[in-house]
Amino acid sequence: MRRAQPWLGTFVEIDVDLDDTQLAGIAMGSAFERIGSIHAAMSYHSPDSDLSRLNRAAAGVAIRVDADTWTVLCMAAELHADSDGLFDCAIAGTLVLEGLLPASGGVESGSGTQAGIELPEPGVVRKHCSSHLDLGGIAKGYAVDAAVAVLQRFGITSGSVNAGGDMRVFGPVPRPIHVRDPREPSRLLRLADLQDAALATSGGYFVRRDTGTAKSALVDPFRRQCVATDASVSVLAPTCLLADALTKVVALSGDVYHPLLAARGAQALWLGAETTVRHQGRQARIAG
Repeated sequence: MRRAQPWLGTFVEIDVDLDDTQLAGIAMGSAFERIGSIHAAMSYHSPDSDLSRLNRAAAGVAIRVDADTWTVLCMAAELHADSDGLFDCAIAGTLVLEGLLPASGGVESGSGTQAGIELPEPGVVRKHCSSHLDLGGIAKGYAVDAAVAVLQRFGITSGSVNAGGDMRVFGPVPRPIHVRDPREPSRLLRLADLQDAALATSGGYFVRRDTGTAKSALVDPFRRQCVATDASVSVLAPTCLLADALTKVVALSGDVYHPLLAARGAQALWLGAETTVRHQGRQARIAG
C-alpha cells in the first residue's frame, strides 16, 4: 500500500507491505502526522517554528524548543565537531545573500558557526553569536527516520519512506533505488536494491545560473560561498539522518573515503557529470 503527501518541501511517499489495508492506512496517517509535526518545528519558512524563533533570538538568550528540534541540533553539533566544521547548519545567511532562501524580518545574515550554538539542557538552546541556521541538510532525514519508527510501532515489519530521494527501507523486502544521471538529470539511474538501510543524494543538477555564475544550495562553511557542482553524491547509512547529513560532508570534501563515513557505518558513491564514478568499494547493506 502506498500513499504520498507534500511535506518538507517535497513529496513524501510511504510504502508498506501489509495485507490489512485498514491498519496500513491508520499507520501511514500517523506517520504523516509525525512528519508534519517535525516540519512545523523546523521549517525555515514558518515564522512560528522553533527554527525561526531561534534565528530571531539575540545572542545569549535561551530559547525553549520542541524535543525533535533539540535532538536534531544535538546531532548537528556532533557532526559539526566530528567533521572539523565541514558539516555546518549555520549557513542560512549565505543562502539568503545568494537569493536561495528568503530574508526573514529582523534576522541578521549571520556569521557564526554551528559551534556557537549551546545546548545546555534538554529543550533549551542558546546562541553565542549571530548564527543563522537552516536545518534542511539534516531535518528531512530525521523526519524519514521518525516516520519509519511510527510504522514499526504499528507492527509493520516491511516498507519504505522516501522524501524526495532521502529514503529509508526497513524489513526483509529490498526496494530499488534510483538517482538522477548528472549528465542528463531527467533520466534516472538504477543503483541497486536497498534493504534495511537509508540512502540520501545531493546533486548540483539544477544550479542557478541567472547571474552568470552557477549557484547551488551547497555552502562551503569556511569560505561562506555556495559551491557549484555537476556531480552527485549518494551516501548509504544506517539512518536517513546520517545519510542526509553526510552527503554534505562528502560533497564538500570531495572525499568518498572521508573518515566520518566509516566512523558512522556509512559509505559513499560519487557520480560525475563526465561519467566518473567513485565509491568506497564496500557494498555492505546493498542487495542485488
